[in-house]
Amino acid sequence: MRGQQREMIAEAAEQAGMSPQSIERFKDAATAAENWARRLREGDLVLLKASRAVHLELVAQAIIEAPASESTTKGRFIAKQHGR
Repeated sequence: MRGQQREMIAEAAEQAGMSPQSIERFKDAATAAENWARRLREGDLVLLKASRAVHLELVAQAIIEAPASESTTKGRFIAKQHGR
């Protein structure tokens, strides 16, 4: 998400009771990919949802390719693209 829309979603999550410390904002998909792949642990569930223009496939690929020492979820990723 970009700019104002990203902020609106983050604010809505906080208003719905999500801890502000749990809400992350990244300037683009590449930055998100660098940060999230190494943070995931066994049992974590990640939903990546956005238009293709956002390029969240970069985040998905980083999760898939993360070394086992960085992400214990390697090999347990299921991807579904709309329309395929």
